[in-house]
Amino acid sequence: MDLQEDIAAKVEILKANAATELGLLPQGDNVPTDAQAFKDELARITKYVTDLKNATKAECDKYSNDVKFWAEYRTGIKEFTPWLVAAEKTASEGLAKPSDLAEVKALNEKVGAFDKNCVNYLKVLNAAQAAAKKMTTHAEAD
Repeated sequence: MDLQEDIAAKVEILKANAATELGLLPQGDNVPTDAQAFKDELARITKYVTDLKNATKAECDKYSNDVKFWAEYRTGIKEFTPWLVAAEKTASEGLAKPSDLAEVKALNEKVGAFDKNCVNYLKVLNAAQAAAKKMTTHAEAD
């Protein structure tokens, strides 16, 4: 945000120059042409720097939001990835064929817990996707 600080410093300089101009140069309708040229140039520069300040603030706000959304996205992915690796390992192991009712109940609880975890981590993944779509560059990257 050094750029915003530099521009703010320039705005302060321009304010001081405008105050000096009010004190030194004649005001009103009958202003000499060289004084009017200086006033016009000062007004043009002030407008340019003010517009630059506003545009810079808008871009920095977008950037700071993108950083926040990127952090949300990365957090979601970091949370999701280890679970995904473990879930793939669990799924590749397969299920044992139960031989009695107790094993069936235990298997049912295991599958139910796995399903519940899948639903919970789907929410995490959807939140990460939503954060990614909020980034300003997402539409441009597609």
